[in-house]
Amino acid sequence: MRSVRRRALQILQAHRRGAAQDQRGGDDLRKRHQLENGAIGDAASTRRRIWSAIRSASRCAFALVVLLHGQQLLSQAQPLAGDDEPTTGEAEWVTREFERRCEQSIAGDDPYLGRAMFEELGRRFASLPEEQARRAPALRMNLAYQATLQGEHEMAIGLLEQLRTDILAAAPQARQVNDVLQLLAINHLLVAEDANCLAMGSGASCILPIDPQNVHAQRAAARRAREVYEELVGRNGASSRPQWVWLLNLSAALAGFESPLPEGFDFSKQLWSSTTVERPWANVAPRLGVDGMDLSGGAVMDDFDGDGRLDLITSSWHPCTPLRAYRQRAEGGFEDVSQAWGLGRQLGGLHLVQADYDGDGRLDLLVLRGAWKGEHGRVRNSLLRNTAGGGERSTVPPSHAGDEAVGPRGQGGRGGRGEPRFVDVTYDVGLALPAYPTQAAGWADYDGDGDLDLYVANEGVWDAIDPGAEMDDSGAAFPAQLFRNDGAKGFRDVAVEAGVTNDRFAKGVAWGDVDEDGDPDLFVSNVGSDRLYRNLGDGRFEDISAAAGIEQDDRTFATWFFDHDNDGDLDLFVASYGAVPDQIVAGILGGRSEGLAPLLYRNDGPGEDGMPRLREVGEELGFRQPELVMGSNFGDIDQDGYPDLYLGTGAPIFDSVIPNRAFLNRAGLRFEERAGALGLAHLQKGHGVAFGDLDGDGDEDLLHQLGGAYAFDAFGNALFLNPSQRRYAVIRLVGERANRFGIGARVAATIRECDGAVRTIHQLVGSGGSFGGNSLQVELGLGDACALEGIEVRWPGSGTVDRIQQVELDRHYTLIEGSGTLEPLEIPPADLLRAPAVEGGAPHRHDAD
Repeated sequence: MRSVRRRALQILQAHRRGAAQDQRGGDDLRKRHQLENGAIGDAASTRRRIWSAIRSASRCAFALVVLLHGQQLLSQAQPLAGDDEPTTGEAEWVTREFERRCEQSIAGDDPYLGRAMFEELGRRFASLPEEQARRAPALRMNLAYQATLQGEHEMAIGLLEQLRTDILAAAPQARQVNDVLQLLAINHLLVAEDANCLAMGSGASCILPIDPQNVHAQRAAARRAREVYEELVGRNGASSRPQWVWLLNLSAALAGFESPLPEGFDFSKQLWSSTTVERPWANVAPRLGVDGMDLSGGAVMDDFDGDGRLDLITSSWHPCTPLRAYRQRAEGGFEDVSQAWGLGRQLGGLHLVQADYDGDGRLDLLVLRGAWKGEHGRVRNSLLRNTAGGGERSTVPPSHAGDEAVGPRGQGGRGGRGEPRFVDVTYDVGLALPAYPTQAAGWADYDGDGDLDLYVANEGVWDAIDPGAEMDDSGAAFPAQLFRNDGAKGFRDVAVEAGVTNDRFAKGVAWGDVDEDGDPDLFVSNVGSDRLYRNLGDGRFEDISAAAGIEQDDRTFATWFFDHDNDGDLDLFVASYGAVPDQIVAGILGGRSEGLAPLLYRNDGPGEDGMPRLREVGEELGFRQPELVMGSNFGDIDQDGYPDLYLGTGAPIFDSVIPNRAFLNRAGLRFEERAGALGLAHLQKGHGVAFGDLDGDGDEDLLHQLGGAYAFDAFGNALFLNPSQRRYAVIRLVGERANRFGIGARVAATIRECDGAVRTIHQLVGSGGSFGGNSLQVELGLGDACALEGIEVRWPGSGTVDRIQQVELDRHYTLIEGSGTLEPLEIPPADLLRAPAVEGGAPHRHDAD
């Protein structure tokens, strides 16, 4: 006990010394958590050193100084004094505003990131006499829990080992032993991850199936995790949680299966031997230097500088972490342009949504903040105007109805070619206040006037937010906001008069013309009952959820409209979040479990009254197991013209180590889970998902933002290159009367197969799902077509229809609204791997202020 208390005090003192080093700007910041306890100490410190570097790079190290020297904490529930309007230059004011938020979150009682509780418990424990500390198991357990949250795994392991010894000596059958063993095993697994997936990891690290390439090189921590899980299942027998059995098998696999598992708990053949990897998608993020180490956040893949090549932008919900931007270089590889593009001062954000809100031909960016934090999450969002090629003013420019508002047309035909510089115009355009917690928003021209309007679906306040906790429609919800774009006048919230305040805990937003009457309807995914709002065409909406067949009342998350069966109307996918890890794992182990599975509503067309008729067919099409879906999106993984799904999974809690999922669409008749076979079954918690033709070869590649909610749970992003080689066409839309990028347009491509069969592929133009940012260009996978007979585009708002016959396959094009002509774009395929590999991992590349 004496050594455990001494070690706890040393770690607390190390934090104080580290904070002082941060204040002085010392070069050895990343060493401040080095522990002298051999391999475990080195491994346990890896994630903390990485995260410390991120905190320093984001200019928030001073927050630790404030914490450790006992500064008075400020409430996060309301906007800060002076936040109402910027009073100095935009850059200086934004920097100061978000730095204050960073300080408050880290120094305060933020339920995920605050350090106050850890510091207080540590001081109490270190001050107690040894015998008194031994008689305080609750204090030790709480401190171990907080140490785990903060990434202090060696400290947590020491406390828990001593707790196990003491409890077993006093009462061998004590129920508390299970709690201690669970947390102890998780800490060993986290140390194993630090030492292998982070410190020594390759692009294949932490991806199933476990093969010799993925077995841990440093196996001590994985062995210890296995030993603890064996003790857990040995104590509990048939009543063992499925999650313990799953993690027992996983830790044994990571350690190399050095001995047989206990009888009745060995699922190794079922889990690892039945999956054959077929043409795996290679994770090239570490090699290209785009694997930014972050907590959960958003991801967008699109062309922000107008050069014809797709770029990457990601965010982290950590309030001290800046946005990251990676520009694709013509000579191959990527360049970190976070600072050059003005994104380094934008801290925090769980989701990103791109759109050209002002119609100037440049893609702008919306940053959403505050999700899951209730009153703590009342932080304003950011609308960032892209001023590539000029236009530094932070005000709303005129609508693109006049040519004078349109920038020079770049490689993609949309204008705005040049080095982007993002300017925060949130206050200028009326989107800053009131600030509500959210991660869900969607752009659409709901009133048909040619510019994009914005719907922001906000959350509410509940005491418990982990999966399995009670949540329903009775909580205090913040109203949703429908911001009508009034051009030079900015945005005005018309949600009340439109009838779309929702007043529920919202987790997803989707726009789509589900009743085929020419204007976009609105779906809101909620914790509790979802809502489908029908656009009445006069500025008002009607809640038709029950009448249309939307009747679920469980937890749902990300959502989108798409045409899953290519029959010409829009179907609706709604991701499930109504389960706990044990229910998910029961399915992984081969059983059938209770819990909400993903929902897929097939559109059976409008009835005689014009009302859409949606029929839930998820189980019929292959979604039979519950899922914990967070970030997710759809794209054509195999280029057959049918949209497939990639679902990021997990939950904030420690043991939600669940592989991400990939469902291939089999001709609209069923979905087949193939993540393991494709090399996409990443074990890290999955957030923003973005598909796009990154290398210009016609297939859709995949950017996945990875990381958890708590301070210890950072991970590097993944970038998977698609190995498909099938026929394609890529089209960049340029609206004239419709919005500039054609968001909401409907595209139909008719192909002739080589056997003479003819079929039509349908797409809805947009960024895809509500927790990811697909490229806005139309990327058509055409399977093994011998001819592209024709393409039809129905433009939103304007009603313009363009039809082009006999289109050449395997080309990139631009289509200007009303021209009826596809202009070829000369965009040669990019050899992304041609550039030298980036050395050293994500923290070396972070270029924050």
